[in-house]
Amino acid sequence: EVTIWVLSQEGDSNIHFENATDPELQNDVVAVGEEITELNFTAETSGTYKIYDDTGKPSYFRILRESANNATVSGNVDVTAASDIPGDYSIVFTNENGDTWSSSVSEGTYTVDLPAGDTYEISLEGADGFSITGSTNIEITENTALNLLIQKDGAAGNGLADVWDFGATQLDETQFNTQLTEEVINSWYDASVTPGTSDINLPDFTVGDLSFTGGGSDRLR
Repeated sequence: EVTIWVLSQEGDSNIHFENATDPELQNDVVAVGEEITELNFTAETSGTYKIYDDTGKPSYFRILRESANNATVSGNVDVTAASDIPGDYSIVFTNENGDTWSSSVSEGTYTVDLPAGDTYEISLEGADGFSITGSTNIEITENTALNLLIQKDGAAGNGLADVWDFGATQLDETQFNTQLTEEVINSWYDASVTPGTSDINLPDFTVGDLSFTGGGSDRLR
């Protein structure tokens, strides 16, 4: 992680933070005016980076480099409602500075290492017409298990009911929208709620029927 305090002598600088080996891997550009500006950059991959101005004459007052503390984010990806999603799509995490990290999905799971302490927006790449359901904004402070549910855009508006898995197995696929598995339902709840946590009321499953005994932060095991 690099923090720079800089201003443009002519008021029209474009400061680059660029991977010196391969600019296509990362080349962040920030416009800077005549006022001292604090810029924060995070290297998306290990390697050598260069900082330069392609337009004006910058004045650098201070440059601070710190090692990033990484956290691993991983989980299952449910595509029950997105069965025709392209096979080469990726899960993308974008921090508030616009830096991105991505992970491919293999056998329904993903994993990515992110600088801890940042807030990330989660999106899809290579999957036009599909979206991640629920909250896609998350602060990462430590290793995090995060299951994701993807659906085809507009799928929820087909007028069909979502059904619990036991019931779904007794119905023709044309009669329901999504089979609700434990993973799907768990993904509705905040990741800070650990399944099976003490004092958390968990749903009570019986064949053909799903009922909740609690409220608020209930989550399945």
